[in-house]
Amino acid sequence: MNPPEQQSQPGTLSRIGRNAAWLLVGEAVAKLALLAIAFLVARNLGAAAMGSFTLGYAATLLLVVLTAVGQVEVLMRAVATTPSQAGALLRRSERLQARGTGIALPLAIIALLLLPDPTLRWTLAGFLPYALLRTRLFTRGGLFKGLDRAHVDVQARAIEMVTALLLILGVTALGSPVWWCGPALAAGAALALLWLRPKVAALGTEPPAPASLLRNGLFTDSLPFLGISLATQLLLRADTFLLEAFAVARSEIGVYGIAGTLVWGALTLPQLLALAAYPTLSRSAAAGSSPRRAALLVTAIGLTAGGAVTLLLQLLAQPITHLAFTDPPANARQILATLAWALPAASVSLLLGIVLASWHRQRAALVCQGLALLTALGLNLLWIPRLGALGAARAAIAAQLVLAAGQFLVAMGALRASKD
Repeated sequence: MNPPEQQSQPGTLSRIGRNAAWLLVGEAVAKLALLAIAFLVARNLGAAAMGSFTLGYAATLLLVVLTAVGQVEVLMRAVATTPSQAGALLRRSERLQARGTGIALPLAIIALLLLPDPTLRWTLAGFLPYALLRTRLFTRGGLFKGLDRAHVDVQARAIEMVTALLLILGVTALGSPVWWCGPALAAGAALALLWLRPKVAALGTEPPAPASLLRNGLFTDSLPFLGISLATQLLLRADTFLLEAFAVARSEIGVYGIAGTLVWGALTLPQLLALAAYPTLSRSAAAGSSPRRAALLVTAIGLTAGGAVTLLLQLLAQPITHLAFTDPPANARQILATLAWALPAASVSLLLGIVLASWHRQRAALVCQGLALLTALGLNLLWIPRLGALGAARAAIAAQLVLAAGQFLVAMGALRASKD
């Protein structure tokens, strides 16, 4: 009988290639739809409305992390190794998520009621149903990724985003308030969940044994993943909330939102590769392989892809800002061009995060995320009062460099990290 390492090799490249192809299509559709939505809001409703949309969408992503309670990544890894128990594992994950929602949702409602700005309050309230539906859709999509059926998640995301785009096209054309974008996104997520429902039901309900759950780490690994996901979102979104807290003009926040949509949306290529390779890397780690080779490979890929897109955005920054806004602020081009320099390090850190997760180094990854978040918060507090959104862009570059460097050292063994 062949050893596990040899058994896992046949079909590895084709499996990654197939998943990557589907994810490429899905991420392209989702990111292009989100970019189109941002441009519609900015151009038809104005830079200030885009600022409110940016804050609402950032709050939504944070709430999704809190209500998902780290289960998506753990579920993907669990079903990759025990696919026959996929249905039961999903149900157990969603029960745990219901408990997290019972804590996070009341806190979110209280925060809404305390907001002094009625426009922002209504915008965030409009996004609240979308956050809850997105958590469920995110979890079920992750399940199918773990089963190497990425096309199911891709099709669901396409249904969600295309539906939302068409609805927001009408909302912005009519000049409706920006908070209507939240219900439009929620309608897209609801339609995608309805489409997924029979596919989830077909997975069966066979209950896994408690020992199998412990081996899969469905519950024991959820808190580190929650911490990593929360730190990641805060790393990407905390600057948006700090811009609002320091009373930076809502229109400038809108410019930063457009820049962020473009820059972080450009992470599609490394993201799809990471998601496609995650089940395979998990099996490789279980077979006893070293993470060093994978770390070197993904670092080279991240630097190459991120650097190429950065240079492209430098060249196109001026026409992009004029396309997004009828009368762009004077510093719009500079904000986009500066934030683009975060891409090489961000691409590397995204890919290295999957390597660390596959080799059960979530706690070490969480420490790296924490250091990067502290860097971002400290520099934002220092620079935003003086430089506004440009200061936030510079802080993002520094934070991504700290994160990528820390993860690389952990993966290569230069920093000791125990297996979670």
